[in-house]
Amino acid sequence: EGVDHFVDVDFGENLPVTADVIKQNGIIVVYASMRVPEPVVPYYALMRKNVVLRGVFVYEMPAEAFAAGADINEMAGKSYTDAYSADFITVGWERVAACRKPIIAGVQGAAIGAGLGLAMAADFRVADPTTRLSANFTRLGFHPGFALTYTLPRLLGEQRASWMMLSSERVKGETALSWGLVDRMVDEGTVAEEALAMAHEIAGNAPLALLAVRRTLMDGTANAAVAAMRREHAEQTALRATADYAEGVASVFERRPAHFIGS
Repeated sequence: EGVDHFVDVDFGENLPVTADVIKQNGIIVVYASMRVPEPVVPYYALMRKNVVLRGVFVYEMPAEAFAAGADINEMAGKSYTDAYSADFITVGWERVAACRKPIIAGVQGAAIGAGLGLAMAADFRVADPTTRLSANFTRLGFHPGFALTYTLPRLLGEQRASWMMLSSERVKGETALSWGLVDRMVDEGTVAEEALAMAHEIAGNAPLALLAVRRTLMDGTANAAVAAMRREHAEQTALRATADYAEGVASVFERRPAHFIGS
């Protein structure tokens, strides 16, 4: 569902087309969530080295949620040292940043927590009336991650970014557009079509110029984002030991309001 209209082309690379990847006319369409699936990883390397491939369109299936956040259970089982050594903290963002080509995120449904971080890592975002974006960490007794303490202020300005992170407000499509969280708002069910059209518009330009412009725009961004993620994870590690964090996680699984006590 949702992929029948894509036409595969031969890019001269011995890489399989899987459920996670569709290739079309100089565009790689990646069906990826917060953690980049292993079958997708070679395509990031391909996008980095192949000048002919000019854009990547990141799009999550199913439509109900672009990315609903990190796997709390997986994260909870890692100490700071384990996460640091395995690059668990930064690997997803680093792969996105290293791709060198423009990235468009088609955001349908919820982009929550680290899912919002994934969307913010893209160059452009397309939304529809189902889109809901939230940095909901304080509602969990937790600290923002996935470089949101860097990307949100850079995109929205300090005031709105601070409000999103401190309030955990869920921002819907039209408000997200007016705030600048997303770049285009389309009718429900047409996010993929619009994001792909944007990718083709970019791909029609000179590939070396695209590389040069994006390199200038991204200069220093990856290093700043990784530094932010390391600080974020240190704060997350400390907060995971608190009763408030345990209560926040329990409230999610039990689908009830949290009752925080400040300890």
